[in-house]
Amino acid sequence: MVQIEIIWGDGRGKTTNAVGKILRSLIDNKKVTVIQFLKTGKECGECKYIKEKFNLNWFTIGKEKFFIPQKNEKEFREFIKEQISIVKEYIKNTKNDVLILDELGFVLYYKLVQIKDIYPLIEQTSEKIIITGRLISKDFKNIDSDLVIKEIRHPFQKGIFARKGVDY
Repeated sequence: MVQIEIIWGDGRGKTTNAVGKILRSLIDNKKVTVIQFLKTGKECGECKYIKEKFNLNWFTIGKEKFFIPQKNEKEFREFIKEQISIVKEYIKNTKNDVLILDELGFVLYYKLVQIKDIYPLIEQTSEKIIITGRLISKDFKNIDSDLVIKEIRHPFQKGIFARKGVDY
C-alpha cells in the first residue's frame, strides 16, 4: 500500500524536509522521482548535488518569472500542462518507490493542474508519495497529513532574507 505524506503549511522547511526523505530513500537504494512545480532548479544547490551524485529522475516545471494569482494563471496552467505531458512521456515505463511532488499542493490550490493529470505519475509509485505546498487544495485537507508546518516566527519578518547555502 502506498503511503501519502502531505507536508504543508505557511512555515518554511517543507521542501527541505522532502529533500531529507529523498536522500534517505536514495541511500536505501529506492527508485525516486522528483517533480518540482513552479521552480526552475537554478538556485537549488541540494538539487544539483543530488542529481549529480545519485541516479534519479528530477524534473522542474517552472518559469523564470513568478506565478501571480489572477494575473498569469492561464499562462502557467498551459505551461504546466505541457510540461506534465513531457514528464509523463519520459517516465511512462519507470516504476518508482518514492515520488516527490514538490509544490503540488499550491498548484492544485490555484487549479493550475487537475489531480487527474497527476494520476499517471502516482500510479507508477509503489511505496510513498510526498506532496508539499504552502497552500493545499481543500481535497487534501481532509487527509490525515503526516506533517503540517505552522509559521510562528519567520526571519523575513525581521528583514532577514533567504541565504544561498543556508536557506536554499
